[in-house]
Amino acid sequence: MKLGVPTAEVLPPSYESRKGDDLLKQTYDVREANPIQIIVETHGTVWERAAIRDIQAYSDKIRHTSGVNQVRSFITVLGNHPPAQTAALLGPNRMKQRFEEQKLAKGHAALLVVVPRSDPESAETASLIRQLRQIDSGPLHALVTGRAAYRVDMLERINRGFPAMIGFVMLVTYAVLLSAFRSVLLPMKLC
Repeated sequence: MKLGVPTAEVLPPSYESRKGDDLLKQTYDVREANPIQIIVETHGTVWERAAIRDIQAYSDKIRHTSGVNQVRSFITVLGNHPPAQTAALLGPNRMKQRFEEQKLAKGHAALLVVVPRSDPESAETASLIRQLRQIDSGPLHALVTGRAAYRVDMLERINRGFPAMIGFVMLVTYAVLLSAFRSVLLPMKLC
């Protein structure tokens, strides 16, 4: 049995959502459109030099993980300068406000966008998500999320519960057959 999460491809081609998904795949790189997202929480605000240093160090670890094509954050938007220079560039409140409006950083949280080398629905990307969750984030609290991570978590949850579900179905079936035939051996033979 191969478990999976349905995509728009299960819909008839005449549906608007299917047409939109097909156009999206033709026009844009599906890896860019569905990146892995990592939310990092810092002890101080993300604008502080220490937080910038920690985020850069964590981003570098991610960048050097096999299967990662690109890592983007508010720091890379500024040019990925050393922490002191990045902190100086963030001095004007206009710049901070711009990043908050773009949902890249705010307060104690920052968004890292990880573009995988493989298709978001592939086993390689699922493996990459597991690897990213194992990377030491140092003083940061990191949460790996996004559509691909949601898919991995859901399939792992289904796989964990599958043996219990099969056991439950077998037990209920046995109880129903036991009640119907009033025999202990006959339901065992039929199950």
